[in-house]
Amino acid sequence: MTKFFISVLFMGICSQAFASTLLLDFGDSASAPTLGGTWNADVEATVAVGGLNYADGTVATGIGLEINNHKNSVTDQGVWGADKAWVDADATADYIWRDESAFSITLTGLDDALTYDISMVAARNGGTNRVGTYTVQGLTTTDDVSSAGINIATSFSNRTLLNWSAVSPISGEIVLTATPDSGQTVFVNAMQIVTIPEPGTLMLVGIAGGVLILSRLRRK
Repeated sequence: MTKFFISVLFMGICSQAFASTLLLDFGDSASAPTLGGTWNADVEATVAVGGLNYADGTVATGIGLEINNHKNSVTDQGVWGADKAWVDADATADYIWRDESAFSITLTGLDDALTYDISMVAARNGGTNRVGTYTVQGLTTTDDVSSAGINIATSFSNRTLLNWSAVSPISGEIVLTATPDSGQTVFVNAMQIVTIPEPGTLMLVGIAGGVLILSRLRRK
């Protein structure tokens, strides 16, 4: 009975994780990524029609997204290859980009009492290197690979992800800015946003831990 109860709690925790994760696929491709749950494919069209969805398919009520000063591409990247971590390879097949000036992605309607982990693919296939800087709320990535002066073509071939941890919204917003170096180009293919702490997850973990402790005490 105890093992069954713990299994149910574990499934609940997994469900909560999906319910607090956003998966964003940028660009105009008709590809349909599925790894990790429901993706917001062709984000701008998704937002225009009915808003964003969490990875479990539920509506991300109140959360919006704005993209400014960008260009779209449907170019098939091809280099990423197989799925990795949270990244569905289909989500990397297209991107938004900009040369000569910066562009921004703004998440709106977030909870200022929570923080968010952000992971991103920012690259394109082949050609000469492209260099730029990516910041979230003005902070460069916490990755070993610095987002300042990143070699985009190389990082894409090596399947490098850019990550920002425990990002705090300001007035409900988180802003990512992509700025190309002089004569260069910047790209954003796909993004994952995870709420930390995930709503309800900590409570479920606590209950599961309590059940385990009580079970061991009873055996003794």
